[in-house]
Amino acid sequence: MTRDPDAWAIWGDWDLREFRVQIARWRDTTHPPDDVVHRVDRWWPRLRQRLEWWAAARVSRQNDPEGNQRWMWVPGADWLDDDTGYFRVQCFFRVHEAENPPWLECSKFRTVQALTPAEVRRADGMDRPEPAP
Repeated sequence: MTRDPDAWAIWGDWDLREFRVQIARWRDTTHPPDDVVHRVDRWWPRLRQRLEWWAAARVSRQNDPEGNQRWMWVPGADWLDDDTGYFRVQCFFRVHEAENPPWLECSKFRTVQALTPAEVRRADGMDRPEPAP
Protein backbone atom coordinates (compact mmCIF):
# COMPACT_ATOMS: atom_id res chain seq x y z
CA MET A 1 0.00 0.00 0.00
CA THR A 2 1.36 3.42 -0.90
CA ARG A 3 0.77 6.64 0.94
CA ASP A 4 -0.75 9.70 -0.65
CA PRO A 5 2.32 12.00 -0.89
CA ASP A 6 0.18 15.13 -0.75
CA ALA A 7 -1.45 14.13 2.53
CA TRP A 8 1.96 13.28 3.98
CA ALA A 9 3.46 16.56 2.81
CA ILE A 10 0.69 18.55 4.45
CA TRP A 11 0.06 16.64 7.68
CA GLY A 12 2.99 14.30 8.33
CA ASP A 13 6.20 15.14 10.14
CA TRP A 14 9.06 15.71 7.72
CA ASP A 15 12.53 14.37 8.44
CA LEU A 16 15.19 16.97 9.23
CA ARG A 17 18.74 16.30 8.08
CA GLU A 18 22.18 17.86 8.30
CA PHE A 19 21.48 20.47 10.92
CA ARG A 20 24.58 22.65 11.19
CA VAL A 21 24.61 26.13 12.64
CA GLN A 22 27.13 28.28 10.79
CA ILE A 23 26.54 31.82 11.93
CA ALA A 24 28.95 34.30 10.40
CA ARG A 25 29.37 37.51 12.36
CA TRP A 26 29.92 40.99 10.99
CA ARG A 27 32.41 41.73 13.78
CA ASP A 28 35.13 39.71 15.51
CA THR A 29 34.58 35.99 15.63
CA THR A 30 32.04 36.10 18.45
CA HIS A 31 28.74 34.31 18.17
CA PRO A 32 25.27 35.80 18.58
CA PRO A 33 24.05 36.09 22.16
CA ASP A 34 23.39 32.74 23.83
CA ASP A 35 19.64 33.37 24.03
CA VAL A 36 19.51 33.84 20.22
CA VAL A 37 21.41 30.60 19.62
CA HIS A 38 19.01 28.89 22.04
CA ARG A 39 15.99 30.26 20.13
CA VAL A 40 17.42 28.94 16.84
CA ASP A 41 17.96 25.51 18.42
CA ARG A 42 14.38 25.44 19.75
CA TRP A 43 12.91 26.69 16.47
CA TRP A 44 14.62 24.30 14.05
CA PRO A 45 12.63 21.14 14.99
CA ARG A 46 9.37 22.99 14.26
CA LEU A 47 10.26 22.83 10.56
CA ARG A 48 9.10 19.21 10.59
CA GLN A 49 5.65 20.67 10.02
CA ARG A 50 5.13 22.13 6.57
CA LEU A 51 2.94 24.93 7.94
CA GLU A 52 6.03 26.35 9.71
CA TRP A 53 7.91 26.95 6.44
CA TRP A 54 5.41 26.97 3.57
CA ALA A 55 5.82 30.74 3.07
CA ALA A 56 9.64 30.58 2.92
CA ALA A 57 11.11 32.39 -0.10
CA ARG A 58 12.65 30.36 -2.92
CA VAL A 59 16.29 31.03 -3.76
CA SER A 60 16.63 32.21 -7.37
CA ARG A 61 17.49 29.64 -10.06
CA GLN A 62 20.75 31.43 -10.85
CA ASN A 63 21.86 30.95 -7.23
CA ASP A 64 20.30 27.49 -6.88
CA PRO A 65 20.40 25.38 -10.07
CA GLU A 66 18.71 22.44 -8.27
CA GLY A 67 15.70 24.66 -7.59
CA ASN A 68 14.80 23.25 -4.19
CA GLN A 69 16.45 25.73 -1.82
CA ARG A 70 14.42 28.16 0.27
CA TRP A 71 15.19 30.69 2.98
CA MET A 72 13.35 32.41 5.79
CA TRP A 73 14.02 34.60 8.80
CA VAL A 74 14.23 32.66 12.05
CA PRO A 75 11.39 34.05 14.22
CA GLY A 76 12.67 35.82 17.31
CA ALA A 77 16.34 35.39 16.33
CA ASP A 78 17.20 39.07 16.19
CA TRP A 79 19.19 41.28 18.52
CA LEU A 80 20.60 44.74 18.91
CA ASP A 81 24.30 45.27 19.51
CA ASP A 82 24.85 48.88 20.57
CA ASP A 83 28.26 49.00 18.90
CA THR A 84 27.51 47.30 15.59
CA GLY A 85 23.76 47.47 14.95
CA TYR A 86 20.68 45.28 14.60
CA PHE A 87 20.99 41.68 13.36
CA ARG A 88 18.66 38.92 12.15
CA VAL A 89 19.28 35.23 11.43
CA GLN A 90 18.39 33.59 8.09
CA CYS A 91 17.88 29.85 7.64
CA PHE A 92 18.60 28.27 4.25
CA PHE A 93 17.26 24.76 3.64
CA ARG A 94 16.57 22.34 0.80
CA VAL A 95 13.12 20.80 0.36
CA HIS A 96 12.92 17.20 -0.88
CA GLU A 97 9.19 16.86 -1.55
CA ALA A 98 9.29 14.03 -4.08
CA GLU A 99 10.56 11.48 -1.56
CA ASN A 100 8.37 9.54 0.81
CA PRO A 101 8.58 10.61 3.53
CA PRO A 102 9.59 14.09 2.37
CA TRP A 103 12.51 15.73 4.17
CA LEU A 104 14.35 19.00 4.71
CA GLU A 105 18.09 19.53 4.68
CA CYS A 106 19.49 22.52 6.51
CA SER A 107 22.06 24.24 4.29
CA LYS A 108 23.14 27.01 6.66
CA PHE A 109 22.19 29.69 9.11
CA ARG A 110 23.47 33.18 8.39
CA THR A 111 23.57 36.35 10.45
CA VAL A 112 22.55 39.45 8.51
CA GLN A 113 23.10 43.01 9.65
CA ALA A 114 19.70 44.64 9.22
CA LEU A 115 20.58 48.13 10.48
CA THR A 116 23.79 49.95 11.33
CA PRO A 117 24.03 51.76 14.69
CA ALA A 118 23.32 55.10 12.95
CA GLU A 119 20.19 53.65 11.31
CA VAL A 120 19.02 52.27 14.66
CA ARG A 121 19.47 55.68 16.33
CA ARG A 122 17.63 57.36 13.44
CA ALA A 123 14.76 54.85 13.67
CA ASP A 124 14.55 55.43 17.43
CA GLY A 125 14.53 59.19 16.90
CA MET A 126 17.70 59.52 18.96
CA ASP A 127 19.71 61.39 16.33
CA ARG A 128 17.58 64.53 16.45
CA PRO A 129 19.03 67.58 18.17
CA GLU A 130 17.45 68.61 21.44
CA PRO A 131 14.98 71.51 21.07
CA ALA A 132 16.29 74.90 22.16
CA PRO A 133 15.02 76.04 25.59
